[in-house]
Amino acid sequence: KKLEAGLPLVAQSDAAVIALAMDDDGIPQTAEARYAVIAQIVERAGALGIGPERIVADCLAMAVSAGTPATATLEAMRLVRDRLGLNQTIGSSNVSFGLPQRQRLNDTFLAMCLASGVTAPIVNVSKTRGMILSADVLLGRDEMGMNYVRWCRQKPPQS
Repeated sequence: KKLEAGLPLVAQSDAAVIALAMDDDGIPQTAEARYAVIAQIVERAGALGIGPERIVADCLAMAVSAGTPATATLEAMRLVRDRLGLNQTIGSSNVSFGLPQRQRLNDTFLAMCLASGVTAPIVNVSKTRGMILSADVLLGRDEMGMNYVRWCRQKPPQS
């Protein structure tokens, strides 16, 4: 129902849209089901002339403290990356709700998300910039680590 109302507005405005991996039944528990929701949105958007370059997928992070491991989210990201090639976003801090030392969990999850296909994470940049630049070096997204080196030159040394 929301697609029927929202996608024509996106098509008319030439805007981009975030495709959430949820349907009328909620957030699917499996990676394949989340991927299927995103694929359906891409198909329906395409029928209205909305190309994949205007769609950002969100495979939805869940709080692991509620007993939902992050594995389905990470696998769904890889499926979206490999099969659809979409840009992807994620609210990386969602995984750590209710747990101590949240930033450590958030950074670890974000690194896993970056390796799984996330291109536009929703983060507190002041807390994650160094981790993102480090991940870019390790994933081959920063040639010779030049962005990382520039960032390090601007930061005071850490013990």
